[in-house]
Amino acid sequence: MRNHAFFLSCALSLSCAGQFTTEDVLGMIHMLNEAPLEGYVHKLNERYPGMQTELGKLPLQAISDPAIKEAIRLDKKGTTGPYASTDSSCALVRLTGRGSDEWTRVNYIFLSKESGSDEVLQQRADSILSAIQNGWLFSDAAMKYSSDGNAKNGGDLGWFARSMMMPEFSDPVFQHHKGDLFTARVGVYGWYVVQVTEEPGTYEHVEYILGRGPICK
Repeated sequence: MRNHAFFLSCALSLSCAGQFTTEDVLGMIHMLNEAPLEGYVHKLNERYPGMQTELGKLPLQAISDPAIKEAIRLDKKGTTGPYASTDSSCALVRLTGRGSDEWTRVNYIFLSKESGSDEVLQQRADSILSAIQNGWLFSDAAMKYSSDGNAKNGGDLGWFARSMMMPEFSDPVFQHHKGDLFTARVGVYGWYVVQVTEEPGTYEHVEYILGRGPICK
């Protein structure tokens, strides 16, 4: 009930009219407060078409969404909002945890083992690495050579915790520093050309559930 007065005010002023009613938004808050599992969270999309849900875990300095930043600033229990979010939308945010872990961010080019022998892939990885060191843009190299869809992002993997990746990949990554370029063999997948874009280290992070959509103007 602590949010009811706020949403009543929004409804009267039409500042939170959006696509959904005040009752809809209160229902979303209830669902996010009660959601313990990812599958349950995504039921929000089914009940309220036009909404997007997200489960996330990021270091504090990696958070750019103003809605999540505002929830962190207020540091209240349960789901709060709506706050201005990205893409001219608004979001409800529930912070579910805080902690610290080893984090970093990299760009990568993936050379699948299905595209050649280990020796061939190693030679290709070394050749690509040399070309980048000599001025070829990493993003262009990723578009040409990477074997997965992440090439469209210039190879940006985004922030990740060490525990999220296989040791064959994370161990060499966390032995390097921001700006380093290197190759790594991950036996079950193939070879990687890696560019470290954020300094590996221990960072504070938050975990959150977010429901974003046309819930305010």
